[in-house]
Amino acid sequence: MANIKKYILHIIIISCLWGAVVWGVFEYLDDYSMHDNTITVPDLRGFTLSEVDTIIESKGLRYKVIDSVYSADKKITRGVVVKQDPKQLGQVKLNRNIYVTINSVQPQRIKFPNLIDLSRRQAESDAESFGLIVDSVFVIPNECIGCVLAQRFKGKNIKTGALIEKGEHINIVVGGGISKDQVAVPDLMDKHVEQARRVLNRLQLSLIAVYDKTVENRMDSLRAVIYKQDPAPEDEATISRGSSINLYLKVN
Repeated sequence: MANIKKYILHIIIISCLWGAVVWGVFEYLDDYSMHDNTITVPDLRGFTLSEVDTIIESKGLRYKVIDSVYSADKKITRGVVVKQDPKQLGQVKLNRNIYVTINSVQPQRIKFPNLIDLSRRQAESDAESFGLIVDSVFVIPNECIGCVLAQRFKGKNIKTGALIEKGEHINIVVGGGISKDQVAVPDLMDKHVEQARRVLNRLQLSLIAVYDKTVENRMDSLRAVIYKQDPAPEDEATISRGSSINLYLKVN
């Protein structure tokens, strides 16, 4: 009987000890994981990284910059947080990392797309896909109705492939058909093609350059001179604005 009581006592003592150990382990895990101690995630959007440092430190959190994007919206300050994960007002534990994306300080530069000969609608769509804004469309007389004839930036023609910042405003020049307005056919004989182009642009005319076999490369095309034009600059000869003049060039 005494042995049985002793055995039962040992069982009780061992059970109490195991219970104390299990309780201690759970208490330790609870304290370690801060199970009942969470922190509300602050809203970091719109703050610079130096400001984020102060906010995050005061909350007992950490942060990492995981991306930098460029926003064309002029209202968004450069270098501020535009996105965060976890989101604001979420509940996290002490020392949790908040991952942030900032608005790039330096605007992204892209190569200007080729909009020439596209329709107005397609050109506007392509420009938008590159992050550019077509804010003005100039219509001039030209045989190619609705075609983009020129692409401009800050009032000057811009070449395809030229570097430009995303979000910039550009202009396009579109053909509006042949005008009823007549102008005298200019005399372009013995001029280089670029000289002729400037004359024709002022008259809202375009050109078609035809080079003979003496023109073998681009340098030759720049040195070539006009030896024939159609229509010819005859007395009182006129042409409608928006029309083209065929120019025939050769290297002397």
